[in-house]
Amino acid sequence: MKTFSIVLASPRMSERISDVASVTARDPSGSFGVLATACRRLTALSYGLMTIRMADTTVEYVAAAGGVFIFADNELRIATTNYIRTRDFQEIPEILDSRLKREEEDIQEIKESLHNLDEEMLKRVARMGRSPFQ
Repeated sequence: MKTFSIVLASPRMSERISDVASVTARDPSGSFGVLATACRRLTALSYGLMTIRMADTTVEYVAAAGGVFIFADNELRIATTNYIRTRDFQEIPEILDSRLKREEEDIQEIKESLHNLDEEMLKRVARMGRSPFQ
């Protein structure tokens, strides 16, 4: 069986998957599949789930927030803002929930840091003897 590799990339992580037999994905025109040695393909992915079938017949799932799908020279490159890769698609809601909670906590920390920075800047300007609003 002929196989190909996938490179998944997002701003936070990237990984390579080897020995892939096929991929099923979705773009605005509908679902489509890619096999090894397929012709070049470039498309914008829709938000959703991709199915990856490995040469050893195992199946993996990638939930992606849209992205760009480029298949050329027996390599699939997927660039997306965020993705989740798992062998059990029923895990995806739990993973999403934990990521959303973590991102919400990160956003809260950033807001607090910005607030502290604003306060410190106002104190320093006040020490200089000037109002920052003049």
